Amino acid sequence: MDVTGSVASGLALIDDDHLVWKHLHGTMTQFENLRSPRTERLASIAKSEGPILLAHPERIFAWIAEAGLVFPEALIIPLRVADEYAGALWVGAGGNNHFDRGDARVLSELSEFVGIALQVIQELAKLRKSLEHQEIVASEMGHRLKNVFAIADGMVRATAKNAATPEAMVDALTGRLHALERSHALLRHSVDRQQSEPFQTDLRSLLSEIVRAHCDGARDMDWPFALSGPQVACGEHATNGIALIINELATNASKYGSLSAPAGRLEISWVREADHVVLRWIESGAPSVMTRPSSKGFGTTLIERTVTAQFRGEVEWGWRADGLHVRIVLNAQRLAT
Repeated sequence: MDVTGSVASGLALIDDDHLVWKHLHGTMTQFENLRSPRTERLASIAKSEGPILLAHPERIFAWIAEAGLVFPEALIIPLRVADEYAGALWVGAGGNNHFDRGDARVLSELSEFVGIALQVIQELAKLRKSLEHQEIVASEMGHRLKNVFAIADGMVRATAKNAATPEAMVDALTGRLHALERSHALLRHSVDRQQSEPFQTDLRSLLSEIVRAHCDGARDMDWPFALSGPQVACGEHATNGIALIINELATNASKYGSLSAPAGRLEISWVREADHVVLRWIESGAPSVMTRPSSKGFGTTLIERTVTAQFRGEVEWGWRADGLHVRIVLNAQRLAT
């Protein structure tokens, strides 16, 4: 304003479908942060290759005229940020024949400087957002590690009490820890995709990851299991619980059930019913007639306790001649946390 002797100045920055009027001075200060439709003429003027001298801009922008302001001339300079059109730098004069080539040259140089400054501001904002995301991730990772250690400690103690030999304990405990490892791998990928949003994965990916680990040597087209059901989100705590439940079922299926037989098959399906998700585990082609065991093992107890305590649900066991059928009811709200 001092250099050009103008009465008003500022920036009109493109933001989606609007122009945002920023850094206003002189008679236009009352419109700071005003958003006007991008379809207005300034959006196209700003994409010109050089300065534009515009007569009476209030005739184009009605809200200027409604404020009782009159600008016989306005000098508009296209504004670029990182080689992209970002809006315009403009000054308004109080009389006719006010601006000359010298004003246009000075403002063009200033526009280049403003473009660099805005680019720096944008990069700093991206950097700040990235640092905030890293802090969130670090905090969440610390929280998750505490949960993992607590779960691992409980599994070690419970497995030790129920294992007949050290070898049996190692076998059972290793499988459960690997199930946790795979569930946390899915959560890690979820963090990469969703940045600072809460940790989540989907039920289908989790079930596939856990069951597939018990199908050694099978090719993708030969997987002896099928999954069907709608999209269901699983939160961090739910992911750990589901991983342990499915790992126990898959472990038994690979030892005694359908996953231990060449012709065996496993179907896992789930549906939403009101406030619950109902999951069905159906084995077929088991190598021997499946009968109800005389007593509950630790794996069965782990499944039932996890379903009832963590998911406020229930488990129904069906011992069929050709394989195990299980119906698991899970609270949908608990599943999402």
